[in-house]
Amino acid sequence: MPTLKSVPPAVRVGNHVKESAKTHAILSPIMSTVARDILEGFDELAESDKQEVACEILRRTRNFNLPPLSDEELVLNAEELFLELDRREAQDAQS
Repeated sequence: MPTLKSVPPAVRVGNHVKESAKTHAILSPIMSTVARDILEGFDELAESDKQEVACEILRRTRNFNLPPLSDEELVLNAEELFLELDRREAQDAQS
């Protein structure tokens, strides 16, 4: 799992790459810089590493008492998911 020190400076909040800038725009305004750095680094991982990290985070947080997502958050997440699926379909069609 990446640590803050292992997150390349190019993906840090103040120094976005193209994909990270889009993700950063929808992050919570109250999120700490360290949390943003972790998410920015996550975006740069290989898909297999993303899956492993996501599973580990879910395992560690399954007992959190989290509030339900708002309608706006659900819509944003659904939109991002569908855009990613469209991107993958277009990529597959080109191969």
